[in-house]
Amino acid sequence: MFQYHSLPEVQPSTVAIAVLLGGLALSRINSYSILESPKKRIIHPSLEKVLRESKDDNAKKLEELYPADVYDGGAYVDFPMGRVRYWLLGPENGVKVVLINGIMTPTVVWADVVPKLLNTGRFRILLYDHYGRGYSEAPETEYDVELYITQLSWLLQYLKWEKCKVVGLSMGGGVAAAFAAAFPWLVDGKVAFLCPAGVLSDDDLPLPTRLLTTRLGVHLTSLSIVKAYIKKIRYRPGTPTGLMERAEQVSGLQQTVLPHFMHAVASSLRVGPIRGQLPCFETIGRNDDLNVLFIWGTNDQVVPYRHSVNLLKCIPKSRIVAVEGAGHEISLSHPDLVANALVEFFDFKPLF
Repeated sequence: MFQYHSLPEVQPSTVAIAVLLGGLALSRINSYSILESPKKRIIHPSLEKVLRESKDDNAKKLEELYPADVYDGGAYVDFPMGRVRYWLLGPENGVKVVLINGIMTPTVVWADVVPKLLNTGRFRILLYDHYGRGYSEAPETEYDVELYITQLSWLLQYLKWEKCKVVGLSMGGGVAAAFAAAFPWLVDGKVAFLCPAGVLSDDDLPLPTRLLTTRLGVHLTSLSIVKAYIKKIRYRPGTPTGLMERAEQVSGLQQTVLPHFMHAVASSLRVGPIRGQLPCFETIGRNDDLNVLFIWGTNDQVVPYRHSVNLLKCIPKSRIVAVEGAGHEISLSHPDLVANALVEFFDFKPLF
């Protein structure tokens, strides 16, 4: 025989508390779902959009000095972190080589080297603008090592390049080191470093540069009065007399025209491939499948030549071309020497 038990009597106050707690729980769940929902990525414009929308004289001057068709074979590709401008030059069946720019100056830095490499008829050359510079968009993020090597790996994948030879200049050398250490299977046996960053210490950075790595420094460079001062000291009116001056003006004008340029530079100085890449060079040194060339000016005031000693110890099988008296902008000051050294390194006959 079944026995029926009555439910315990529930007080109204208990029901009220339960309803209140349930409501709070649902509210908390909803708040978590709101807080954890993905935010739309903020992408700042490149020169492509700025030049299309701006009537500013600085923007027009920058376009004259660094047009989107500065090289043939230019195109855009959209990646998750923003739109990237790249150029492909030379025969499709040529030896694949990527040239990686430094921290501030976009691909114009290679303008006197590229024609000499192309004249051999042997190379398929890839150039591209880093995120936040030139005609590549600027994601609102930290410009760390991962961002730079991811951008390059995406680009190679998009182009269906299984591997290539890698050349990095200044900060591009730090990118090249990190890339070769992380993705050695994408490197076609040769890496060339021109005055490479990646091993700088805080003491190597001048005080104004160190200030730029702070949030205060980034904020100051966003002020109109500071931008006007930067323009005054970095930009000289008139037509530049040579490629070196042209590259300087392009760097200076980017600071006044591109809205996220200084953040990209400051973030790169703070967390990017400027420092801390010695382990990557050591990893390259342990890889018997990689051959390494250094080209370095003995009077380099940006990445002092003394750093070559440590890097040669990291990679004992490497060789170095020491350019007596040359400074940091070696692709601009000694393009013939750079091109010839690269051609020899890539196992072809010298140009002269």
